[in-house]
Amino acid sequence: MRKTLIIAMVIVAIVAGFSIAMAQGYGKAGKAGPPDGAPCLAGPGGPGGAPGAGFGPGLLRGIDLTEEQTQLLEQLREQFQADTEATRQEMQAKQQQMRELWAADEPDTAAIKALIAEMEPLKTELAYAGVDHHVQVLSILTEEQRQTLQERMEAGPPAGPRGGAKMGLGTCPTNGAGMQRGCCPRG
Repeated sequence: MRKTLIIAMVIVAIVAGFSIAMAQGYGKAGKAGPPDGAPCLAGPGGPGGAPGAGFGPGLLRGIDLTEEQTQLLEQLREQFQADTEATRQEMQAKQQQMRELWAADEPDTAAIKALIAEMEPLKTELAYAGVDHHVQVLSILTEEQRQTLQERMEAGPPAGPRGGAKMGLGTCPTNGAGMQRGCCPRG
């Protein structure tokens, strides 16, 4: 039972990460990054988001998108961002509360567990929105582009900047609760 719950939580965290990653945007004609003149919302999962593997603009890098596809993807991204803004802001506030709870000399486990329970529906809402968005994005791509994307997703993220292992959840007790890297007072 516990193993099933942990697996379910990991899946929800990954999908939530995916949904936040989608809010970061797409590049033009296969180039990653914001459109010309637009602000970059970079950072793990974008503002108020959680880090996560998934379906972000980097996976579309090198896929030859047409101008029409790029425009449609940008419209979808903007709509997704607008639709999830309130939930992401609420999640960000709860993440800040979590950081404060963990920073206490004697962390209040009951308050931490209660906050995790409050965060779960938000993560689920973002995950569901991310699934819908992902399906919309796939509908814009050609079969060949979807195949390339699928191969990249199956390969997983590249090794770290120094060629080391891929980033994992680590030992921070708040990982898996949608927390950003560095949230835990222990590193």
